[in-house]
Amino acid sequence: MLTNGSSGAQLHKDMDFCPTTDLLVSKTRFGAFHNSSLDGLLRNRGITTILLTGVLTNACVLHTAIQAQDRGYDVILVKDAVAAKGYTEDYDVAAAEKVVQVVVDTFGAVTTSKHLKDALLLTSTQPKL
Repeated sequence: MLTNGSSGAQLHKDMDFCPTTDLLVSKTRFGAFHNSSLDGLLRNRGITTILLTGVLTNACVLHTAIQAQDRGYDVILVKDAVAAKGYTEDYDVAAAEKVVQVVVDTFGAVTTSKHLKDALLLTSTQPKL
């Protein structure tokens, strides 16, 4: 487990993070909703859909997806923005693909980063009525 404040728990140096508009929520277990302020922060902003990415698909991403769905959120997994650590390898493609399939089969939607980017660009260029 990562310890709050340790180098492994820090945001990657290339992440664009704006403290005035972005939220940073620390988590203590695999799922991001467990014993954290995430649910309240999302609900207070009227957010009903979450987009999931992550580096431990077969643990953290999966647990967060299940916890989000249990709380009534729509779940979209960005399949080319997740990775899975295998027990014998640094990266286990099959493990990540299994989780993607579980999400598709049971409770969520799956997209790619390109489709997501295109949809966000389209939404941001639509005139406000």
